[in-house]
Amino acid sequence: MSERLIARLTGSTPPAAEWAVTDDRGTAGAVESGPIEALGQAARGRSVWVLVPGEDVLLTLATVPTRNRQRMLKALPYALEEQLAEEIEAAHLAVGPASSSGQLAVAVVARARLDGWLEVLRAGGVEPDRMLPETLALPRDEAGWRVLVEGRRALVRTGDAAGFAADRDNLLPLLRAALEETEAAAPARILVSGDDPSAADEIRAAAADLAGSVAADPEPASALTLLARGATRGPLLDLLQGPYDRRGSIANWLKPWRAAAAVALLWLLVEAGLLINDYQHLKADQVALAEGIEAVFRETLPEVQKIVNPQVQMERALRSLQPTAGGDGFLQLLVETGEVLRGLPGSRLIAVGYRGGRLDLDLEVPDLQALDRLKQDLSQRGGLDTGIQTVTAKEGRVQGRLQVKRSGA
Repeated sequence: MSERLIARLTGSTPPAAEWAVTDDRGTAGAVESGPIEALGQAARGRSVWVLVPGEDVLLTLATVPTRNRQRMLKALPYALEEQLAEEIEAAHLAVGPASSSGQLAVAVVARARLDGWLEVLRAGGVEPDRMLPETLALPRDEAGWRVLVEGRRALVRTGDAAGFAADRDNLLPLLRAALEETEAAAPARILVSGDDPSAADEIRAAAADLAGSVAADPEPASALTLLARGATRGPLLDLLQGPYDRRGSIANWLKPWRAAAAVALLWLLVEAGLLINDYQHLKADQVALAEGIEAVFRETLPEVQKIVNPQVQMERALRSLQPTAGGDGFLQLLVETGEVLRGLPGSRLIAVGYRGGRLDLDLEVPDLQALDRLKQDLSQRGGLDTGIQTVTAKEGRVQGRLQVKRSGA
């Protein structure tokens, strides 16, 4: 397309716009205005660049510690998260060129706002080829900064991809604050354009000590004519990136990245190999863990022949050890038995086992008579059946096993 149409929405209701047709050098024809449908008719057969309000776009710089574009785009939201008042997921990030220091120029706009602009334009038959922040459409002054005063608002361009928008009442304090931040890199000149002849004098009075000079634009032009000239000359930071990019096919877009894609594919293959290796190690660890669980289960519950779900089976076994409402559990039997053991001097409890409602006590006592007396004392307690299972004499003492269970169990 040989002609380019530069347009911007006026913010009126119903939606309207103003536009001008430019050539490759940025020379604009007559500025026209009208409803969005009229803009759609004027856009036929032309490349359409839409300027969006600078107040709705944050221009900033981000430092991302990688030169890989894919990793850079993934890391960028985290690098900017603290600068944004809204959730990063609700923002659209457009990336511009990197500065000499390696910082990336970034434009941040709310997705809802960008979607709203596109919806209004498409309703009038306009499919924009580019959407640019007004701030960066202001022509770059090689000697310093450029200010455009338009009614009750102003645009300030401070660099290739830097600037801000302000209402007229706050322009001077914001401009002075921006100049103070530049310190030794203050602009040699501030060039003032727009429809207020007194703006240059006001800025000169407010910022004369921080800037080299303040001068009125010697070539006055309407705001859109000035912005059309600056947008054509660039540099550009197009908002239609990522999911909003409709220019060209994916294949054409990938052509310059074939070498990088090959490297990325190789990297993915290496990563896949590492993941497979990690998976195999994890699987081996899982098998070893399962074997360890089974070994512990077998040692703890040797009477269980079939292991189906070790956790559930172990929980059931533990529940069976807890006292029941009738007092038949392991803890109840142990309490009653302990009361008798405490009355037998010289006895020592070696081990305790519990299976199927039976309590097995491995004991060491002074002699056989003491073991028999212990059996009788336990049997005399109501509801307990006691039997001697094994007896062994060793070094002048007797070791034996008593089995205690609830009567009728």
